[in-house]
Amino acid sequence: MRYFWIILILFSAFAAQAQDLITLPQAIEEALNASYQVKIANKNTTIAQNNNNYGEAGRFPSITLSVNPQNTYSNINNPTSFLNGAQILGTGGTATLDLAWTLFDGFKVRINKSRFDLLEKQSEGNAKLIIENIVQQVTLAYHNAIVQKSRLAMQAEVLQFSRDKISYTETRKEYGQATTFDILQVQDAYLNDSIVWQSQQLAYEMALQNLLLAMGKTSGLDDIAVPADTLNYQLVDYDFETLKNELLDNNQQIKNEKVKELIAKNNIEFQKSNLYPRLAMNAGISDQLNISQVSGKTPQISDAWQAGTTFNGYINFGLSYNIYNGGKVRRSIKNAKVQQEIAELSTKDLERQLLNQLAVLVEQYNRQKQILDLSLQLVNNAQKNRTIASERFLGNTLNFFDFRTIQTNYIRSINAAQNAFLSAKNTEINMLVLLGKLIQ
Repeated sequence: MRYFWIILILFSAFAAQAQDLITLPQAIEEALNASYQVKIANKNTTIAQNNNNYGEAGRFPSITLSVNPQNTYSNINNPTSFLNGAQILGTGGTATLDLAWTLFDGFKVRINKSRFDLLEKQSEGNAKLIIENIVQQVTLAYHNAIVQKSRLAMQAEVLQFSRDKISYTETRKEYGQATTFDILQVQDAYLNDSIVWQSQQLAYEMALQNLLLAMGKTSGLDDIAVPADTLNYQLVDYDFETLKNELLDNNQQIKNEKVKELIAKNNIEFQKSNLYPRLAMNAGISDQLNISQVSGKTPQISDAWQAGTTFNGYINFGLSYNIYNGGKVRRSIKNAKVQQEIAELSTKDLERQLLNQLAVLVEQYNRQKQILDLSLQLVNNAQKNRTIASERFLGNTLNFFDFRTIQTNYIRSINAAQNAFLSAKNTEINMLVLLGKLIQ
């Protein structure tokens, strides 16, 4: 049976080498490229950018060219008309070029352009929030995969050591220094380590699957792997008083809320613009062509086709002012001011919530960092004990049960340190999201 596990470990190592090692930037790039939410957000940003121009804001005139054909037939039976008894067949048309231009409408052009600027900024902010969320998910999943792979490598090392102990104990038995009972105990340890290794292999595969899902993929588990890097347990120190100003200045959610405040303020100006008069200009030219044939009145009127044109030009100015409409404008201004107050309160409420969340995360992170420091000290002691225990076990001065206990404590200490590191790293990532630093 032991050879089966040896072959399985070697096969897993070969499969890992055949897989493509993916880095965190690559995983993030693939996730962003595959995200439909990012694509939708980019499309919305494109729409906002297209709308953000003075033509949409109403600065420029509108010019309309129209051509209207006119085809007529008349059969006149009117004794009072000098064309009595005539039949008239006519054709032609009118071409009109019309210009309409609002010269003044309560500064609405400036207000509208400002609103389009804010809407574009709002679309960009929404897109950043989506990107930030995806980067957060991928980063958390990637660090978990790194830890699980590191743990798998440690379990493989323990399994190899257990296999070596079987060979060592069998050799001792040949010289009469070990019994069948000793062989059974070592084999039991080897089987338990094999089960733990298999469970850890499953944990690593599940971590890769979660990483794939965060990257927007549903398959490809056999095609990727994360690098087997040695974990760097160094963590940065954070202080709440230093970080709170960064949160207020850089947090994307707060930025988006402040844009909403400006949009609400812009709406007040828009409603106030309705208190001003409106001045518009309308100008244009038209040319009318008539071609007709009169029959039945020869020789007084020739029955040949005859053409004529009529040219018109015009320019007019119109001034309108709303004297009274039941107080609708005043009420709209008041409602817009209330909406701005609501936007300001929403921003303050969000700032309070995020500051509280940051305070909890900083406290949690510092506690986890302390736990990690203690866990690393425990790992150092457990590693020394394991080294000494291995020498004593090989020197036949330490029984297997005591050695197994020391070995188990060593594994537990490493697992505890890795768990503490992963918890602290996850908390740090969540803090970086609040501080707006994750996608910088």
